[in-house]
Amino acid sequence: MSKTIRKISFVAFLVLLIFGKPVYADSLMIPVGEIIFDCYYVNFAWGYRLEGFYIDHNGNLYKYNRNGNPWLPESIRKGDTYHPETDLLDKFQNKKLIGNVERTILREKINLIPEAASGTITRKEKGNDMGGRGCVAYYFDNNKKTYKEINLGSTGDFDEENSSERAKELLLWLKQFWKQTQ
Repeated sequence: MSKTIRKISFVAFLVLLIFGKPVYADSLMIPVGEIIFDCYYVNFAWGYRLEGFYIDHNGNLYKYNRNGNPWLPESIRKGDTYHPETDLLDKFQNKKLIGNVERTILREKINLIPEAASGTITRKEKGNDMGGRGCVAYYFDNNKKTYKEINLGSTGDFDEENSSERAKELLLWLKQFWKQTQ
């Protein structure tokens, strides 16, 4: 093994040891936090229901549900798309590990997020009391410990479409996991 490869491996090991986050051989285009993707169903009619799944930075696929006690942190009440890390992590109650995404695939999908973020969102009202089902991706700001929510698309009381082809690609990829969470 060459000295350069040993140095890179040692540095990667130190970063993993210090920060507890995975280190990939090739670089990611965006900073990542604990949560990368989140797909949810939410309904406020006849009580509160929030359930879905998320994929973390290690590729772990978790199912979650939060019923009765709404997840409405200040960032949501203000209509902000930036969520403090503690508020976002509080969303995922009753989580259960149900699967895993291969790291190379996860890395590919993470690298689509910047282009997905460049799309514009169109919103059409569709109904009432249907709730909503959607998927988001997250940019992570390590300095502020906040997550920037990237809307990939949703359907329900309102249909929201992201014009980016990468957002549509991510949404289609994430929909395959809904079957595993039911």
